[in-house]
Amino acid sequence: MTDNTTTRLQSKNALLALLAGVGAGVVVGLAIAPKSGKKLRDDIGNTVDDYLDSVSETAEEIRKSAANLAQRGLREVQKAADNTAEKIKDTVNGAADAANSAVDTSAAKGHEAIDHAAEAVRAGTRG
Repeated sequence: MTDNTTTRLQSKNALLALLAGVGAGVVVGLAIAPKSGKKLRDDIGNTVDDYLDSVSETAEEIRKSAANLAQRGLREVQKAADNTAEKIKDTVNGAADAANSAVDTSAAKGHEAIDHAAEAVRAGTRG
């Protein structure tokens, strides 16, 4: 995991912890406040709804961040695969060129040897 990803996850965890603390503080504050039962229940319900909305938004941000990170990782893997394929192709082409050059050189030397042998035979029959 990269430092950037670790930092993001730590930030998200800190945000979640902060939200949980704020939510707990609000609930306790509402519970000890001198309000009627109906008003207190409404306030607690509203606070819980706000807290759940906030958690839902944070979860959506984390999901988007993870999806973006996965896409970046996929692009990096594809780039590495393309680079590797290109290097393999270059290596194979270089080996094929070297083999062709060796065959051409051997064929030229073979023809030269045959030409010399033929010349020697001709020279021997003239004499």
